[in-house]
Amino acid sequence: MEVSLLQAVLIGLVTYLGAIHTPWLLGATGGWYGIGRPLVAGTLVGLILGDVKTGMIIGATINMVFLGAISPGGAMAADLNFAGFIGTALAMITNSSPQVAVSLAVPIGLIGVFAWNAFSTINVFFVHMVDKYAAEGSLAKMRFAGIFLPQLLGFALRFVPAFLVVYFGAAYGNNLSALIPAWLTTALGTIGSILPAIGMALLLKMMINEFSLWSFFLIGFVMVAVLKISIVPLSVIGISLAFVVLYLRNKNEEIA
Repeated sequence: MEVSLLQAVLIGLVTYLGAIHTPWLLGATGGWYGIGRPLVAGTLVGLILGDVKTGMIIGATINMVFLGAISPGGAMAADLNFAGFIGTALAMITNSSPQVAVSLAVPIGLIGVFAWNAFSTINVFFVHMVDKYAAEGSLAKMRFAGIFLPQLLGFALRFVPAFLVVYFGAAYGNNLSALIPAWLTTALGTIGSILPAIGMALLLKMMINEFSLWSFFLIGFVMVAVLKISIVPLSVIGISLAFVVLYLRNKNEEIA
């Protein structure tokens, strides 16, 4: 796939806007928790590269891996921003399958963690600069050190890697794909098929805190696997059952 300079710039820009430290899209609400999710990121990358369907499929597959991912105390296990934007873009550029895309996205997400740690570490120096300028009573310098410099650093750590990977990856991606042996591609595809299941398992472990709730999961699984019910009707049934269970629990509490 050929990528223009404008497309590479746009992908780099949305990668920056979807970072956790970027305030421009209502803070983390529209950024990290909005367009920074791999499903949304994949859709945006697909829109920019002219193949929304493929972008959504790859983004959704990557998103499944990180369904149960949390960041306790700010400790980031994987950077969903890098995994979603750069992982999807790299997979589309190299014409990789969604399974291979997942295998690419996981290490890319780990690289994003290093970028986040570097951002947090360097920001400490900016804080000391703000303290110094506050003692001097210079509001303009405080804004420069407390707002402009951190955002400039964040832009460099997000935009630049995404732009370089997309722009130069398009030039060398096909050649790189030709050099990868078939057995390695198969192995990556197999690993990529397993990782979404792990993400789903982590999510279920977090959500199902009562043994009786497993019955709802098993009912839904059978309805999809055996009865071939699509997601929309299944969602309606699930929401209806949730309201029934909630009503019965409240009723029992009133009686008690």
